[in-house]
Amino acid sequence: MSHEADSGWGSIDAGKDRPVLRSDREFDTILARDALSRRALLARAAGLGVATVGLPAFLARGAAAKDLLVRATPRRGGTLVFAWIYPPVPQMDPQLPTNATVGDVDAFLLIYDQLTNIIPHTLKNGPGLAESWEATQGGRVYTFHLRDAEFSNGDKVTAKDVKFSFERFANPKINSQYGFLSAIDRVQALDNKTVRITLKYIQAMFPDVVGHGAASIVPQRVVEARGKKFAQQPVGSGAFMFDSKRPGASITFKRNPNYWKTGKPYLDGLRFDYVPDGTARVLRVTSGQAHAAYVPYALIDQYRSHPGTRLQFERTTNVIFVVPNIKQHPYGDRNVRLALNYATPREAINKAVFKGTARLANSVIGQLQYWDPSVPAIPYDLNKAKQYLKKSAVPSGFQTTLLIDGTDSDSKQIGTILQNAWSQIGIHAKIEQSDLNTMLTRGYKFDYEILFLPPDYSSSDVGADDELAEFFYDPLAVNFGLYAYKDPKATALTNKATHTLNENVRKRTFTELQRYTTQVNPPIVPIAFGPGRTLVSSKVNGLVTLLNYSYRMENVWLTA
Repeated sequence: MSHEADSGWGSIDAGKDRPVLRSDREFDTILARDALSRRALLARAAGLGVATVGLPAFLARGAAAKDLLVRATPRRGGTLVFAWIYPPVPQMDPQLPTNATVGDVDAFLLIYDQLTNIIPHTLKNGPGLAESWEATQGGRVYTFHLRDAEFSNGDKVTAKDVKFSFERFANPKINSQYGFLSAIDRVQALDNKTVRITLKYIQAMFPDVVGHGAASIVPQRVVEARGKKFAQQPVGSGAFMFDSKRPGASITFKRNPNYWKTGKPYLDGLRFDYVPDGTARVLRVTSGQAHAAYVPYALIDQYRSHPGTRLQFERTTNVIFVVPNIKQHPYGDRNVRLALNYATPREAINKAVFKGTARLANSVIGQLQYWDPSVPAIPYDLNKAKQYLKKSAVPSGFQTTLLIDGTDSDSKQIGTILQNAWSQIGIHAKIEQSDLNTMLTRGYKFDYEILFLPPDYSSSDVGADDELAEFFYDPLAVNFGLYAYKDPKATALTNKATHTLNENVRKRTFTELQRYTTQVNPPIVPIAFGPGRTLVSSKVNGLVTLLNYSYRMENVWLTA
């Protein structure tokens, strides 16, 4: 599998103080070239029943991949209903703390614009609200050129709004959750359409950071006028506007008539219905009550070819893993974490639960830009697991509690497999079931011993390795809960990789970091890289899961 970092999307040439322009025309050319090559490759692969180079086999098989690339004349109108795995977001101010689920990110991507956007099928960002930008002074200064755009209330989007938004983003008292992403020193509105951002230090992922949901552009005038009410009465320049919400049940969006992409979005509106039970979700699609739904792995075989629907498999940055509470004894002992890693039967879980669609995890942070497929995953080896446990502070084993999402059928099956496997080395886990929100609340308070997050929970918000590397390995920079890993070598490697624009250094250092945190001192137990699995009504066109496991819905349309 090829590296996304080698795919020709471009980067700043370290050591040369010259502008690097990223514009709509450049990315349109790349996308057109890429779409043609993908269509030909996928069509041939589907006909032969083989996998394509650079894509997992499950994505290249049958209609699943081809359906993503069908071209037809879009039809305007209709409301798409998504049977959603997440409850409606509690607040919609992108710079304020959220409940840290994909549901938050998706709401932000619908309501607001960001300066850059993830390009579908890639791990790179292209133009968004900024139609072009250049980096100077060795990557310390970025200048963004804004397109003509309006907020949904009709106000023009100006450089002052961008300045206001990024000053909020850079303020840890406001953006306390994602503040670790900000390297911003100064933001200047040079004129109505030009913004200059000076960084405190080189932040290699900065073009991706400005496409993050938390970096969404908000209208200064409205935010200041509404104050705390803005979080429930948001105004943005995205493709859709917030319409209504039923707490614990659904959230509805409607078309933004002032959206800058002419003729888009095609849909009149969107509704996300909270349906935590996987079987109930897919039944809503097959019965016509919803147009799309996440599919539990347990139901993959049953819905591979259901009439009137298609099952879309798409590559994402998803990592499926177990989280030991390093703050609690005995999980601060790396030998215990290594014992758990060697006692986890990844291949058996892939076959029994994921139906062979996942890839065994050889990285804590996933298949991102600098992911190295040659790094071996930890094998299932009970003898080695026992050896590591004997070297730990609990050589005879111990009792523990494994917290899982009891509303998720896949989690319950995996929990049972882990319970049985770990008991063979003397780690006896009692399974405790909870709902996802309660689990996350407890996780952020470190009120657990070991937990298994639902398979679809974790993914990177950006295509660069930097975000999750800082998230896991630089605890001084991150205040996000769940993890408390401290390892000076991992932190040093993270700082080296994230604060340079030299591609060779970044690639080499991220590979070393991947190897070290997978095999020598793992913070968690990575199990597999999972694909996106969406059951979609045949009436739906243009629905694509981005690699960060989120959606931009402006290109989606419904047939009559």
